[in-house]
Amino acid sequence: MLLRFPQFGYLRANFGRRSRAAECLSYRFYAKGARLIERGQSTASTSLFFIVQGVVDVVAQDETGELVHLGSVSSDDQKPYVGELSVFGKVQATATVLSRSSIHCLVLPYQMGATFGGILPEFKDQAEITARKVRSMNMDSLAQSTIDPEAITQLIAETKAKVSEMRPRAMAKGEVVSLLPRVITPVASHR
Repeated sequence: MLLRFPQFGYLRANFGRRSRAAECLSYRFYAKGARLIERGQSTASTSLFFIVQGVVDVVAQDETGELVHLGSVSSDDQKPYVGELSVFGKVQATATVLSRSSIHCLVLPYQMGATFGGILPEFKDQAEITARKVRSMNMDSLAQSTIDPEAITQLIAETKAKVSEMRPRAMAKGEVVSLLPRVITPVASHR
């Protein structure tokens, strides 16, 4: 099932690595409205969710307590997963993730992260790079082990604007442009 995800296409010819990585994962179903991740959740209680089918919404509370929609992640996305920052980057959950629809996913618990990362260091290294970028976004929030959701929203808007500018030129050259890295990918947990 890992081959459904573009990040693991290179494993097609390496059955041994693919099967060892798959042993770290469990297949789960979550109903619509399930809370997969809770903002502020500790890294040790987290999981990484690879969305096989469905959509999740990434939200945070503003200063008035209202939920602010930061983005969505679906099985059709280039990076259809959430939670890698905590599992590999040791970043406390920066947002809450709710299932918009019923979802099917592969779940990597925090406790299996080191094993999975040892089998697939390329994936682990990218998550660690993204985590460093998230940590540097707001040093005041970092001191409190949280990330400011407004700073994340601003960074997403800036990244989308840059990609929109680059996309026509890149497509004319036959290149692919995506939002890399996905900085709003929070820590995952199941309750």
